[in-house]
Amino acid sequence: PILTRKSKKCANCGQPYREDLTKPYYQRYEPVAIVGKCETHGLFFVPPRQKDLDIIARADAQRAQCGFDPADFTVAPGPKSKSLLVRGIENYLDLFSSRQLLYLREAIQNLENLSSSPRLSAPPRNSASPKSVTQLNLALLISTSLEFNTMLCGYKGDKKRRPGAIRHAFAYHAYSFPYTALENNPVYPARRSGTLQSLFYGRIARGRIWAANPIERKVEDGRTVKTAITGEVDAGTEYADFADLQTGARRFLLLQGSSAALDLPDDSVDAIVTDPPYFDSVQYSDLAAFFRVWLRQLLPEAANWAYAETESAVDRRVQDGQYADVLGGIFAECKRVLKEDGRFIFTYHHWNPKGWAALTIALKQAGFVLVNRYVVHAENLTSRHIVGQNALQHDVILVLAPAESGAARDWERPSTIDTQTSEGFTRDCGTAVGWALNHLPVGEIEAEWQLLLAEGW
Repeated sequence: PILTRKSKKCANCGQPYREDLTKPYYQRYEPVAIVGKCETHGLFFVPPRQKDLDIIARADAQRAQCGFDPADFTVAPGPKSKSLLVRGIENYLDLFSSRQLLYLREAIQNLENLSSSPRLSAPPRNSASPKSVTQLNLALLISTSLEFNTMLCGYKGDKKRRPGAIRHAFAYHAYSFPYTALENNPVYPARRSGTLQSLFYGRIARGRIWAANPIERKVEDGRTVKTAITGEVDAGTEYADFADLQTGARRFLLLQGSSAALDLPDDSVDAIVTDPPYFDSVQYSDLAAFFRVWLRQLLPEAANWAYAETESAVDRRVQDGQYADVLGGIFAECKRVLKEDGRFIFTYHHWNPKGWAALTIALKQAGFVLVNRYVVHAENLTSRHIVGQNALQHDVILVLAPAESGAARDWERPSTIDTQTSEGFTRDCGTAVGWALNHLPVGEIEAEWQLLLAEGW
């Protein structure tokens, strides 16, 4: 029988419904509807017919022939991935239907054929990467399509304005398990939710167009307008050695490794622009494993896919202090490579005084002072993972410099932190960072942040 989400117990025996953990995750769903489009009548829904069930059965019979080694897709324990293990999901392959795995197998084989195609242009001179730009872009396209093509996806097309839309797998910045899963068709030949065409034009092509003709926003008379950045191009040639960057123009170097140990000389960088992890909530490296196991298949030689997830600068437990320790080491390394007149720039926001204290301590120990701070809009409150959670709508952009540069402003301690508005709260916290860096020893920073935010409440 088809039951609603609110049905918790069997009407006959009274026992609570339980998920059957003995089945692979993709087999725990039963087909209940097919969504299609008729040229005459438009969108339609029908129950699966026998021929539809036969197609699914044929795909399941071919699943073992995909050639994916389960050992390459083992789920490792982590703050977010533990929700998979609790549900008996020990392998990332189980998160995909058989048809989705067949699609991935074909995509990987096509990529391999593409890499040997004589029509591809040679990689840039002195490039550190042997992969063609075409192959790299298509691999990233397939990777990003995974977020819309897994049995973790749900259906959000309940509005006439946008029927058929797919809620992607990480709409909540965590593993969530839909009551009604949706098996998408990534090769549907149109720009529809989650299809390769839609993602290609919306992400790959759109990014390339912007890179050739960058457009930014600026405020004029209280209104936001788009404006072209004349003469600016986001492009260049990749080189393998730092020394090659000292001559010529539009050259870049890509390094993979720990930000706490940069392979760069002292006092060599004009500006560092980054985005620190969000303290205690989003376990980036743990969630990234969902994509990493597939990127290893798509681009096996493009990167070192065996990095240690446990060394990231996100507290697994707020009280263990890992965030401040790891971030402090990263900030110290940023200070080492930054020129004395250079700038260190990033965005930040958080309600928790411990998050602000950890950030301030890391900056203080590294030897930075605040030059300026700007408040900008952050994530939209309609985002599923923050809706209804009193989330901040703004980020503060912190512009910092080495303490010995003499560039610090004389920031005053806020008389109180505005806790009534997101913009005011973020601005006051940015001001407090500047004041604390100028006037407080490391040992007093956490207590002062607790006091500042307690006064605001």
